[in-house]
Amino acid sequence: MKKTTSLSAFFVALFLTACGGSPSTDEGEKLIQFDATKDYPTKEILLDDIAEVSYVPLSSERDEALFKGSLANISSKTVTIHDFQTGDFYLFDRSGAFLASFNHKGQGPEDYNFLITAFVDEGRGELFVIEKNRIQVYDKRGEYLRTLPLLSGAWVYEAADAGDGAIFIVDNHERVTSMYQGMADANAEFYEEPFLKVSKDDGHLISYVKMPKDYSFEVSAPLQVGQMTLKMAGPLQRLVGHRDGFLLTNQETDTIFLYREERLTPVFVHTPPIKGMPEKSYLNGYVEAGDYLFFEKVVLKAEMGRQPPVPSYYYMYDKKDGQFYEQSIGLKDFEGKTIPLAPELVRRSHDARLGALLLTTDELFEANENGKLSGELKTIVDRMDEDSNSLLMLSCFKE
Repeated sequence: MKKTTSLSAFFVALFLTACGGSPSTDEGEKLIQFDATKDYPTKEILLDDIAEVSYVPLSSERDEALFKGSLANISSKTVTIHDFQTGDFYLFDRSGAFLASFNHKGQGPEDYNFLITAFVDEGRGELFVIEKNRIQVYDKRGEYLRTLPLLSGAWVYEAADAGDGAIFIVDNHERVTSMYQGMADANAEFYEEPFLKVSKDDGHLISYVKMPKDYSFEVSAPLQVGQMTLKMAGPLQRLVGHRDGFLLTNQETDTIFLYREERLTPVFVHTPPIKGMPEKSYLNGYVEAGDYLFFEKVVLKAEMGRQPPVPSYYYMYDKKDGQFYEQSIGLKDFEGKTIPLAPELVRRSHDARLGALLLTTDELFEANENGKLSGELKTIVDRMDEDSNSLLMLSCFKE
C-alpha cells in the first residue's frame, strides 16, 4: 500500500493515552466524565423550552416536488432531500418553496453512484455530493460543474462543510484494512490519517488532524443467525458539528474532542474504557441546548427482531447541577411524541444550533385523528392532504 506525502499537512499534538488514560483539558474547560455503567433518573422537559420550534411545509404542488427520500442537508437558504434508492435530489428554499429536482445516478464521469452525504455551500451556490473516493459538484439546479478526485484508496465514511473553502472528511480506510485482511489494494494511495480536510476547488489535501486511535477491536455487536454470526453496527458518528467548531471522536478511545481554531481539546469522556468492558458501549458526541448537553449511548448488544438491532439510550447532562439524567423530550403541540436529542438531529446542518427532522404524513394524520395535535402543528396538518410531502420540523437551540 502506498501513502501520500502532504507538504501542507499539519498535526495537532496530543498528550493523551489512547485508551484508559487520564486526558487533561485546557484551563477553563470542564472535562465531563460519563459513567456508562450507572443508572440515571429520568428528566422530562419540552423541546419548546430549550429551542424555538417551527414547522416548514415542503411544497407538493408540482409532481416533480413529491419525494420519498430523507433529509440530506439544511443550509442557510436551502433544504436538500435525497432518495438513496433512486438517486433523486429535491431542493427547496427555507420557506418550503420548491426549487429543483434532478437525478444523476449512474456510472458516468458526471454522475454519482453510492452517496455518503451531500451539502450545499450557499456562498458558492454549489451542491457537494460525497462518494467513497470522489466528490461531485453541481449547481443548485443540478447542472454538473466539476469532480473533486480523492485518493484511490480513500474510504470516506463521513463529511461536512468545514467553511473557508474546505471539506472535513472522516476516512475509514485505515480502520477497515487494519481489521479485515485482504481488503486493501496494494497499489492504491491512501490518506495517512482518518481525519482530514480537502479543498472544495480541486479536492487536494489541505491538512490532517491527528487523533488517538485503536483498531485492536471492533465497534460492532455479534448477532447469531442460524449457523452464521453477523457483525451488526450501531450509529457511529465521528464528526459532529459544534457551535465553536467540530466534535471529533474515535469511539474506541473513549474521548470526545472539541476541534476549533486548528486545536483539539478533550471535553467529554466515556468511562470505563470501552476496550475493557464486557458489554461495550460508546458515545456519539453531543448536542448543546440551553443548560444541557444531550447525547446518545450505543450498547453493543444485538438482538434478533429488535429495530434497530443495536440499541441506543439517550441521556442529558445538566450544566447547572453537574448531574446526568435519562432524557425524555416532549413536544408541546404533539401529545405523546418524544424526540431523542442526539447528534443525528444536527448533523445535517452546518449550524450546530439548528436541529432538523422530517415528520411523515402518516404519523401526523394518525396523531391528528387521535386528537394528539394542537397549536401551530395542528393548523398546518389540517391543511395537508394525502399527497403532501413530509413536514420539516426545525429546532433552533437556545444558548
